[in-house]
Amino acid sequence: MIIEELGTFLEKYTFETLIESALNQVPQDIDIREGSIIYDALAPACYQLADFYMQLKNVLLDTFPQTAIGNYLDLKVAEHGLIRSLATKAIKIAYFQNEDGQPMSLPIGFRLSSIETDTIIYRVKEATEDAGYYQVEAETAGTAGNKYLGSLLPIDTISKLAKASIVSLFVPARDTESDDELRQRFFSFINEKSFGGNFIEYILKTKALDGVGSVQVYPIWNGGGTVKLALLDTEYNLIKPELLEKVQELIDPIEHTGNGKGFAPIGHKVTVVSPTKLPLNLAFKIDLMTGYTVEQLRPFIQQALEKYFLSIRKQWDQPDESNFYYLTIYRSQLISAILGIVGIANISEMKLNGKESDLELTMNATKQEIPFLNKVEIS
Repeated sequence: MIIEELGTFLEKYTFETLIESALNQVPQDIDIREGSIIYDALAPACYQLADFYMQLKNVLLDTFPQTAIGNYLDLKVAEHGLIRSLATKAIKIAYFQNEDGQPMSLPIGFRLSSIETDTIIYRVKEATEDAGYYQVEAETAGTAGNKYLGSLLPIDTISKLAKASIVSLFVPARDTESDDELRQRFFSFINEKSFGGNFIEYILKTKALDGVGSVQVYPIWNGGGTVKLALLDTEYNLIKPELLEKVQELIDPIEHTGNGKGFAPIGHKVTVVSPTKLPLNLAFKIDLMTGYTVEQLRPFIQQALEKYFLSIRKQWDQPDESNFYYLTIYRSQLISAILGIVGIANISEMKLNGKESDLELTMNATKQEIPFLNKVEIS
């Protein structure tokens, strides 16, 4: 059976079909017109039956993991020991300065708020090695806490604080796992059983760590027992060195590599790295519709290209059937993304890093490239 057809046989039981079927059973010498006694007696029951059939279809759909949603999907995957990943909280690096212009110490738990319409509250989590710099954690779970950089206003009382600002994102938050994401993870778990440090186990366990969004796995990259993991954060950006070190410690601490101190099996020597950033310069000629200018459309072109490269980075960790990675940036797709903007008639002479050809990313055990938009030249 095609999964999209599941439960469609119940859709025919509408109020109209039910009332028609019921009235057909009434003797011909009895008035069955709308408003008659028999019609008014049967109509409420048919309404209830129609609602029952609609709910019955939902029950049927919620029986199978392919079509279940919400709590029913949670119950289905729980039968196999899986649970939905909940939203995490963003951790950022903030700098604090006193009235004398010197780095300032703050108590753990001190609360501050962002200066924006949708206020985010942050709580001081722990001090860093640098004076005046602290890790602060968003009180609101989810990716909303990832975006803000800038000044902070103290909520708790403290004297001599002159400056407080978030300077960088340390551990990106993630949103609660959606139904589609949980479903995909469930079928990966079922179809590719994780066991003893195999390919899929490294993917599942590494992506479950806070701050990790994507992972490429390269087994025996430097001899027997060696494994390389290349990571992106949950925003599909390069992962911070400090977070990379933390992940390395959780998987296979460098000072005890191969001894099974992390979740890597005994005998596995794991190297955790960040991929190589590949800046992409685009150049192309553009034909505009009447009434539009390049400068008017430039922000929309930039936005469309950024969206395209984000979609590429989201596909970066998807291996083929042989567990190899391939990814190509096609000029035709870039042109298609730009042509979707109102006011643009045609794109020609598209160049990627100075060449009029598609670009295949290098993704092997030695080097893993990840693309980011750099410059856009429009003529």
